[in-house]
Amino acid sequence: MRRHCLILVLMVAGLAGCGKKGPPRPPLPPFPVEAPAAQARQAGDMVELMLTLPAQRRDGRDIEDFRGMKIFRRVARVPEEGTAPVATSRQPPAGEEEPVKDLSDKELADLVPGGTYWLRESVAGALGDHDPDARYRLTYTVRYLLKGGGWSPPTRPVTLQSGPVVPAPSGLRAVTLNAGIQLAWTSAGDGLATAIYRRDPGGAFPFQPMSVAAPGQVSFTDPTVAVGRTYVYGARATRRNEPGAPMSDMAGPVEVFMVDRFPPAPPEDLQALVRPGGVDLFWLAGSEVDLAGYRVWRRLPEGDWTLLTPDPVSGTSFTDEDVRPGEAVVYGVSAVDRSEPPNESPRGAPVTAEVPMAPPVMEEETP
Repeated sequence: MRRHCLILVLMVAGLAGCGKKGPPRPPLPPFPVEAPAAQARQAGDMVELMLTLPAQRRDGRDIEDFRGMKIFRRVARVPEEGTAPVATSRQPPAGEEEPVKDLSDKELADLVPGGTYWLRESVAGALGDHDPDARYRLTYTVRYLLKGGGWSPPTRPVTLQSGPVVPAPSGLRAVTLNAGIQLAWTSAGDGLATAIYRRDPGGAFPFQPMSVAAPGQVSFTDPTVAVGRTYVYGARATRRNEPGAPMSDMAGPVEVFMVDRFPPAPPEDLQALVRPGGVDLFWLAGSEVDLAGYRVWRRLPEGDWTLLTPDPVSGTSFTDEDVRPGEAVVYGVSAVDRSEPPNESPRGAPVTAEVPMAPPVMEEETP
């Protein structure tokens, strides 16, 4: 009995030891999680910094509001070609005690966790006494203050290069084509690439362009448009197709309504098969994405065209049974799209079908 009791005591002690917790861990600091990297550029004679604000703390709780936000800047001259680049660091720039931007209570009240914040300052104000022909590297970091904690460590640095003002493209214009909306412009100088931006009416241009045209290219066609919608375009010139390179002011904007004025291509390879009681027609299908169907036309060799299908047929065949023996009938087929009113192509190459005479009826001889 005593032996059984001793075993039971040892088992209970072992179970208690399995559930024993380790030393308590310190709570996570009340700092925000690392937000997506900021984006920065020189646009004209202005520096633009776009921040994506954090939405959560490191312990997983949502951020309800910001008690403080400071933006810091560090400036370094870009070395000449062939020399080592200037390194950037996650450590706070020297002299951070005087931030370039310390948001006021009213500005903090307008911040939305997970939203965006834009800082715009002049290049001259950011660089101070500088060489206007030289290039500089500007590095920005941000610190946040949340309820219940101190100032967070600096965010990942974002860097841009400044330089002489880049001239903007001129004469930005847009036309609608069957393939989309085509933009054209006049370049402001040799070696300038062109960044293309698009937005909806009443919206704002995104930070990143939708496409970049190579130096010497002065047109761009946007195929990702929908008929019946309005789009707004802008363009910036840049000397180098690389992140953070200086850009020009925005050219435009130009607003264009995407309307389809372009008919489908005429149907091809129309064939006619004559059989007793009718004519079967066949043709090749069109490739247009907005193709609605086909209209079938008929005429006598010296007559006018008559529409046989007021409602377009969706397939690529049609049977005409309203024919008379001995006639030569000419057929043609056109294509229509889904626009209102629809755009109609010319008729494709016609085809002639000669309907044979009915065979004579043999009379039986009377005996």
